Amino acid sequence: MCDEALSWVSTFLIGRTQIVQLKSLDSDNNEIITKSEVADCSMGVPQGTVLGPVGFTVYDNDFPLKIILACLYLYADDSSVVVRAKNYPELNTKTEIANQNVMDFAKSNFLRLNAKKTNLLHIHTAQTKSVVNPHITVNEEEVSVSQVGKILGVTITDTFNWKAHCEEVASKLRSTAYRFSMLRATLTLPSIKLVYFAHVQSHILYTIIIWGGSPHLEQIFIAQKRCVRAMAGKRYWRGPAALDSCKPLFREFKILTVYCLYILESAKFVRKYPEKFSKNTDHPHTFRQTRNTTHKENDLFVQTCRNTSFVQNPLVMMARIWNHLPDSIKTIENDKLLSKKLKILLLKYAFYDMHEFFSCKFDDVF
Repeated sequence: MCDEALSWVSTFLIGRTQIVQLKSLDSDNNEIITKSEVADCSMGVPQGTVLGPVGFTVYDNDFPLKIILACLYLYADDSSVVVRAKNYPELNTKTEIANQNVMDFAKSNFLRLNAKKTNLLHIHTAQTKSVVNPHITVNEEEVSVSQVGKILGVTITDTFNWKAHCEEVASKLRSTAYRFSMLRATLTLPSIKLVYFAHVQSHILYTIIIWGGSPHLEQIFIAQKRCVRAMAGKRYWRGPAALDSCKPLFREFKILTVYCLYILESAKFVRKYPEKFSKNTDHPHTFRQTRNTTHKENDLFVQTCRNTSFVQNPLVMMARIWNHLPDSIKTIENDKLLSKKLKILLLKYAFYDMHEFFSCKFDDVF
């Protein structure tokens, strides 16, 4: 960085002051403002500024180097330490060491950890009968053990069950449905669709390739249909009479169902990151044992397993989805054209669940 730029950043950080201001009301409801004395700011970056995130990132960029026996995931000031172990004694030891590494880094960089905002999430299988949780302290306060945690807006449970996250997304969509019934009186359909993409589909798409294979996706689909019915002016709440079918509305509005969105995002991921997958030809021995009409040499390799959690593995699900797509889609080399053609295909079928997709015999040729 040149001297002029350093001087510019220096003048932005140096010479700042701060005060604490409190507002209250007296007996006559007159506002009283109480201010502290002006104090100099000897460290820190003003919050809410453009240089705030950059300044913090530069300040703690050596944080990962201080963590020895764990993996550190950083996003601005949101830090997550992941510890892996084969048994409980090893887990306790590694967790204590990692916690001490974090405490030492915070102390040497004049950062203070908040024990109330720190959670311990012990991930294990649902079949584990006796769970022994590690005990760690932050500033002499014991950190609470939680069964549910949130990382960058994604709700994770201690058994990696996506039910809690799907319920949270579905709740957001249900609260949005009433807005569409009100917006119909003032906005045109194109404008209402913009609201849908901003306030409904954005919540559905966020990290859907991770949790989209969960059976709890149906909750989100029910809430999505609720929003689509409200957009069309149809009854969207349950009553004595059956609700109208949403499939024609999805096609009319050119909106993909949540399952179609999952299929689309999975196909885009496979095309963007081919190095994360292998083909059947890379596993000749296994491929010969399972050779039949449904396994093609150029298809992605999917290891046979009856374990439900393995089948719902994101990479396994994406490989299965890609293999089931018609060749007329998979052979398209241009990524944008592939996405466009696949959207047309998915709008035509408007799948209501993944079983319907895997059972579909495509006859489309583009």
